[in-house]
Amino acid sequence: MKSIAAPSLGKVIIGVVLLVASPSARYPAIAQMVPAHAASQSSAWSLRSAGIGDEAGGRLTDAMRAMQRALVLDRRTGDRNGAGLDLGNIGYIDDLLGDVTAAMQSYSQAFQVFGQAGDRRGEALTAIAEGSVERRAGRYADAFAYYEQALMAAPRDHRIEASAFYWIGLAELLEGDFNGALRPLRRALALEQHLGSPGREARVLLMIGITEMRLQRNSDAVRACERAAELYEQSGNQGGVSHARKIIAFARLGLVSKYMKHFSPIMGFVGFIAVGVGALVLLVPLLFIMYLQREKTHP
Repeated sequence: MKSIAAPSLGKVIIGVVLLVASPSARYPAIAQMVPAHAASQSSAWSLRSAGIGDEAGGRLTDAMRAMQRALVLDRRTGDRNGAGLDLGNIGYIDDLLGDVTAAMQSYSQAFQVFGQAGDRRGEALTAIAEGSVERRAGRYADAFAYYEQALMAAPRDHRIEASAFYWIGLAELLEGDFNGALRPLRRALALEQHLGSPGREARVLLMIGITEMRLQRNSDAVRACERAAELYEQSGNQGGVSHARKIIAFARLGLVSKYMKHFSPIMGFVGFIAVGVGALVLLVPLLFIMYLQREKTHP
């Protein structure tokens, strides 16, 4: 599956030269824009938070500028964890801007910085992001390698394991190995149930339902999606309920090919999706936003 660019942003990004090895080379004025007295972790956090807001609002050039400024501050103060987060978000923005090469370079740097900081969770989240880029490009072998790397980086982190197994299952599904997809998806489901995450459990159940439908086991597909709909109902996610019911309707009618054709645009984005507000929403910003929230509440 090919990586999805953002052609509507083409004119905006013409002047953006993505030279990841030297962030200040991309934005020469950045170092001058950050006064010495502002070089603190709190300032970097504020910039990073602002950048995430710009990411979510589609203001990608503003988001890139904020992340680059945060990176300057984090490098100045020696905050490797912060620098890793900045680089991870820069990679995500690079990907949204359609520069997959720059995205992978930024992710690679983030992985290295997290490793230097001894941040195994950061390494794992970055590996998952790298795997998603490769998967959307149809390079499934490389995607699997990154997902396995994530599992090795944080072997006792159930949240990481659940995410990695979910994306492995999705890659297997997109590659056409439907039975192979069910094994990691079921492992992800068991982990999400253990973690008590109804929304994420529902996300996995939906993918299991789609996989069962591809195997022409429509009754199993309906059962999985009905459970997903219940979980969404409990959490007040009406968009998720609506999407689950659409899958149920297609499964009951045995219209597998029509379902996949109808939702193929959504499947194209699936590297960065999780069910949330609306039928399907882009998750990452993401893995890194989730990480930031965790770090803020659990220093």
